[in-house]
Amino acid sequence: MSRAGPLATWVRLCAAPVALALPVASAWFACDAPAGPGEWALVESLHRGSAGPAVLLCSGGPLPEALPAADSEAATALLGSLRSLQLAWWAALSAFTWLVARRALGNPFPMFACALLALLGPVAAGGGILRPEVPAAAFGMLGVLLLQLLPTLRPPRVRRFSRTNTLALVATSACAFGTALALAPANATWLLVPGLMMLLVLASLVMQLRRVLARHGFSTVPVRAAAFRMLPWVLLVLGSMAFAVLMLGSAVTRVQPLTPMACSLLPDEVTAAVLVGMLAVVGSILLLLGVGTSLGRPGHMGPILPLFACCAVELLHALLVPRGVDVTSAAAPLALVAAQGASLPLLAFVALRARRGNPR
Repeated sequence: MSRAGPLATWVRLCAAPVALALPVASAWFACDAPAGPGEWALVESLHRGSAGPAVLLCSGGPLPEALPAADSEAATALLGSLRSLQLAWWAALSAFTWLVARRALGNPFPMFACALLALLGPVAAGGGILRPEVPAAAFGMLGVLLLQLLPTLRPPRVRRFSRTNTLALVATSACAFGTALALAPANATWLLVPGLMMLLVLASLVMQLRRVLARHGFSTVPVRAAAFRMLPWVLLVLGSMAFAVLMLGSAVTRVQPLTPMACSLLPDEVTAAVLVGMLAVVGSILLLLGVGTSLGRPGHMGPILPLFACCAVELLHALLVPRGVDVTSAAAPLALVAAQGASLPLLAFVALRARRGNPR
């Protein structure tokens, strides 16, 4: 037993960087793909400076003063350098996916989530295509991570810092969601994530108010406390919209459509696609059970609620969006749900091992 503990720790420490690097490596192997439709048009808009401030900051790189011809070798080299810069956003998306899974699910599910993310179509098949949806997905997952850190979810020990921490996290999370919306204005689903969280908080408050009414009557309802509980979420939605409009600037009148993509959300191989789909179905059921448990605990909302809001909004958008458009925003949520579904066979394996170790 004394040897198994340190050995398991070293295995986790070695497996964590490998799992974090898997989506980046998968996207790097896809950088040799031919230019996608609209990819060179994005480079031209970056060169002209007409792509919007957020896209210029996140997708732009060192561009020459005069762009080469679209079919020349210099254009291929320029496109390759811009694609290599996009790998940093894939690394950020992998890191934020890891952290969200770590807070909501615990070990070893972050490794499962990153490994499943590397298998999905937007990463394995279209990971090299230059598009603003990749940094948009990274900023969206950053907003979800900040939602998990809000003091309204877990009240801090020092209460005098509660309002300051709440306002700071609301402002930074609003900036993250606003930047995600400004990078891909045609995909406004990231703005629905804090909106759904606001509805979940409202549902939790209604459940608590019902208990207060049943026990003590209407005169004891804490109306002011309920209003203060809802205030950060209202400010979050309004702040996200305001920051998105600020980042869009003059580009708000010429919204870029979603990038056309030939790959689907699931992996190209049938076996991997069926496996990810089955894990996602099981994970959705377990996630719904976890949300019901979290809403049933008065005064405490766990970090699984932002995960549920993100997965529900983005996966529903991926199901409703027409086939052939980019669904990178749903890649990390699908990996997280599938990682949650992996808990069932993992628990079965642990139970079987314990039964073999302790025979009757």
